[in-house]
Amino acid sequence: MKKLRLMFRWTFVFVLLGMLHVHANVYPQNGQQVKLSMKEASLKDVLWAIESQTSFVFMYNEEDLDKIGKVDVDVQGDDIRTILNACLKNTDLTYVLQDEVIVLKPAIPQKTVKELVLKGKVVDERKEPLPGVTILVKGTTVGAVTDANGQFTMTVPEAANLALVFSFIGMEPVEVVYKGQKEFYVVMKSAKEELEEVVVTGYTKLRKESFTGNATTVTKDQLLKTNNNSVIEALQTFDPSFRIKENSIWGSDPNALPEFTIRGESSIAVNKGLDYEQQRREQRTNLKDNPNLPIFIMDGFEVDVQKIYDMDINRIQSMTILKDAAATAMYGSRAANGVVVVTTVAPKPGELRVTYNFSGGAELPDLSDYNLCNAREKLDVEVFAGKYKAESESQQIYKDEEYNNALNQILRGANTDWLAQPLRNVFNHKHSLNVQGGVESVRYGIDLSYDSNNGAMKGSYRSRYGAGLTLDFRKKEWLQIMNQISYNSTRMEDSPYGTFSDYAALQPYFMPRDMNGELVPVFSDGKSNPLWKVANLYNFTGKGYLNDLTENFSINLFFFKGFSFKGQFSITKTDSQTETFVDPSDPSFAGAPDREKGSLLRSTSKDYRWNVNAMFYYNQALGKHFINATLGLNASENGSESTALSFRGFPLGSLNKPSYAAEEAQKAMVSPSKKRLVGFLGSVNYSYNDIYLFDASFRLDGSSSYGEDKRFAPFWSVGAGLNIHNYAMFKDSWWLNTLRIRGTYGVTGNANFPDYAAVTKFKTSTDSWYYTGPANSLIFLGNPQLTWEKTKTVDLGINLGLFEDRLYIEANYYHKQTEDQIYSRDVRPSSGFTTFYSNAGTILNEGFEINMNATLFRNKDWTVSMNANLAANKNTIKRLGAEMEAYNKAIKDNYENKMSSYPEELRQEPVIQYYEGASTTSIYAVRSLGIDPANGREKFLKKNGSTTYTWCAEDMVVCGDENPDAQGSFGLNVAWKGFYVNASFMYQWGGQAYNETLLRKVENADVIGSNVDRRVLTERWKQAGDVSPYYDLKKNTQTSPTSRFVQDLNVLNFSSLSCGYDFQYSMIKKIRLNSLGIRFNANDLCRWSTVKEERGTSYPYSKNYSITLTLGF
Repeated sequence: MKKLRLMFRWTFVFVLLGMLHVHANVYPQNGQQVKLSMKEASLKDVLWAIESQTSFVFMYNEEDLDKIGKVDVDVQGDDIRTILNACLKNTDLTYVLQDEVIVLKPAIPQKTVKELVLKGKVVDERKEPLPGVTILVKGTTVGAVTDANGQFTMTVPEAANLALVFSFIGMEPVEVVYKGQKEFYVVMKSAKEELEEVVVTGYTKLRKESFTGNATTVTKDQLLKTNNNSVIEALQTFDPSFRIKENSIWGSDPNALPEFTIRGESSIAVNKGLDYEQQRREQRTNLKDNPNLPIFIMDGFEVDVQKIYDMDINRIQSMTILKDAAATAMYGSRAANGVVVVTTVAPKPGELRVTYNFSGGAELPDLSDYNLCNAREKLDVEVFAGKYKAESESQQIYKDEEYNNALNQILRGANTDWLAQPLRNVFNHKHSLNVQGGVESVRYGIDLSYDSNNGAMKGSYRSRYGAGLTLDFRKKEWLQIMNQISYNSTRMEDSPYGTFSDYAALQPYFMPRDMNGELVPVFSDGKSNPLWKVANLYNFTGKGYLNDLTENFSINLFFFKGFSFKGQFSITKTDSQTETFVDPSDPSFAGAPDREKGSLLRSTSKDYRWNVNAMFYYNQALGKHFINATLGLNASENGSESTALSFRGFPLGSLNKPSYAAEEAQKAMVSPSKKRLVGFLGSVNYSYNDIYLFDASFRLDGSSSYGEDKRFAPFWSVGAGLNIHNYAMFKDSWWLNTLRIRGTYGVTGNANFPDYAAVTKFKTSTDSWYYTGPANSLIFLGNPQLTWEKTKTVDLGINLGLFEDRLYIEANYYHKQTEDQIYSRDVRPSSGFTTFYSNAGTILNEGFEINMNATLFRNKDWTVSMNANLAANKNTIKRLGAEMEAYNKAIKDNYENKMSSYPEELRQEPVIQYYEGASTTSIYAVRSLGIDPANGREKFLKKNGSTTYTWCAEDMVVCGDENPDAQGSFGLNVAWKGFYVNASFMYQWGGQAYNETLLRKVENADVIGSNVDRRVLTERWKQAGDVSPYYDLKKNTQTSPTSRFVQDLNVLNFSSLSCGYDFQYSMIKKIRLNSLGIRFNANDLCRWSTVKEERGTSYPYSKNYSITLTLGF
């Protein structure tokens, strides 16, 4: 920490000095003293000394200064003209002074040089002034910059063919020839959004017009107007193949990071089976070693998805989703599941600009999916189920007493809404500050951010802090050096109120407080009151932090037009800690010795990652031929060391640090890991006359994760396309703007699996000591023959733009086959190990995507447009290894084993199995013919077609698929002058879901000990002849997976609504603002589903409403 604080102190000093220097070069300060005493100094050094003491900027031709020898200067004063006259004495140079700009030029005594004073104003397309526009006399370094009102004045020598060049970031450059006009009035048009014309692949930028790959690009403005809370959720709206897996367990928990896929699941999960299913209900995320996640590239370097999840959206300039092999093959072994490229905002030159964003919003719990009984209804259900009916008359008196006690509670007003007890309507606020400026040669940017991010359950939060500094130095047109340093810190804690399902199970006629207003420790049925625990104990879970310090350095060398080199180095240091503490007074320690009461689990991790990119670029147009070639090297290393500590025996709950523990429950478990990757890559993008297109890329990857014989593997892609719209017959067509057909094929890889899968690992024993030395043993059994998982992808597409692109349609077909699947297999316990990794299996994902954008109406003030997309993916397991039979058998054996140690719900709900011809998301159950009206028993259909009343795991078949037949989004966008309204909807149809609510809280409802769904009394079999979908309530059933609860899942979600207004500059200039905008966002407003079940069982879902204010100074 001392080194970290020292680093930030020096960084602060460096930033302050840099800002003062650049700020001084932009704003003049009259009356400032200048003192020079220099001997035998070059004139350039003298000018630099003046710049360092004043706010003036010199413009000159270096050749003119080189002709001047050494000079002696000894002068002091506050008149810049006096200073200049002394400095330029006995030289052939003179000067022109205009505001803060001093132009040096050769003196021409033979004749008088006539000077021109040029004035003007620069505005944008909305006639709003543009401050900070750079104006240069063509062919010289003489220039000026527009002021806050977009105006400029400059003095230039009269010359033939005089022309001014106007340039500004985000605008098309304008060249205006001087023809004697008294004043210039220049209108600059927004450049056709670079993001629409250029595809950023991370390693290079390609013209979209000549690119044959498949990519979707989203701008920051689009993200903010869709979901300003989660950039991952916002991406779903723009690409139908990018989908987040719905987390029906952890809902809107801020610490539950989402899982997502691009074009379906291409690999069998490394983590699977009964143990994983049990952990999934306790763990909030499954990102580590997940073989189906895409990789994220930010500013050229791979980053963890957690960093993207926590980052400030205002720092993002664009995000590009790369989907096919032509777009992703340059990432080789990491690209099988797609690549998401994140480009951050770079500083722009000009006067000091400050942008501040404030977003304040409400997080409101959404309980619309819950349908629990109130107190009176629950008592009636218990009566009907026979809870208060004893087997003998002698015992009936006790049952009557129990019933009367519950009834009296209700009559006294007991009707506790337990779902509301751990919840809150919380106000969250986010702040983002960006400071940037500088001149063309030196630019700077500073970013600061904070996000409170409190969850809907009391006490849960994931707060984020961030700071960043960017310095960009440029030397003419041949050199650019950029350095970025950022620090991000996340503080997190889970709700101390426990899991939401605990409250959903509590009886509504239980009162949390007694007649004296004191919290009840234990209810009459023996269950603990979770509110008492929160009020009286110091328990906490998931409390911790995550710190990320990243340094990115890059250098660009431009050798000549079209040929350049880019070198990049990045190093990231991450450290995290998570703690869970159970108070020694917790009822779970009843009867335990004092030295074992109270427990603290602490897990820490220290990670680092460095990346190096060295790339050569050749970009040249040779007649009708256009070539964009890349050749380079990428190397990286990831290292981590995680430590798990366990302490017990705490005297008090408030003394919960390790130093207060009586003992360590077990020795510290330390798990180090290290991975290295090196890749040699190259690509070429070629087009002829912008009609005939060709792409090719190649990468040779080497990874330390594999055995010596399997360490290197090649990955490649080729693509071809045809721009039909550029044929002469369509060049000037009024109706056809774009017609492109393309196709690609390539091979990419996947290396996202545990470190020890291919390489055998040893450990030194810490449990025993020997006089002869330490003992070593095998801990992981590696498979040296494990080879690279490869994905072969065919992608075909067509792009069609009509009527000035007012109607734009893109359609794609893909065939993605992943071979040599890496998955774990069980081995005999006698070997000393439980798992072994091998290659076996093939999975095919095949589907299509359609994107449509239409401008329905557009004039000077109005724009009305709509967008829609659709994707369909079919996932099929084509081949499996014989080892998967053992996995499937273990799942089936658990269903039949009534004494299993696994939770009962794992014998009642479907657990994923894998069979050839099915998908990785298939739902396995026994086919049901329904409840037999004659006897109230369920009749099943066996695999051989016969019927039976006995459920058997061997009769389980595919009864549904969680993967929908189609999914996508559509939206409507309306803009009028500065106002805008955007609405987005997401949908899916054709999939199925296993309705666990009907299973657990209707048919298998624990009527005696828990609250239940209101549907528990409806459509129950009661007597012979009843045609009903559910068993008799009085019958204590334990239903195993059956097709009765497999239901068609069709969903329509009103996912986002955004409306706002961007004020015109003329309206806000009086209050000294450059920009002002206000925006309202609402997310997850409403959801319609054909399956009525509880969602967010361990943590509820929530709705979010926010208002954002953006100020520019």
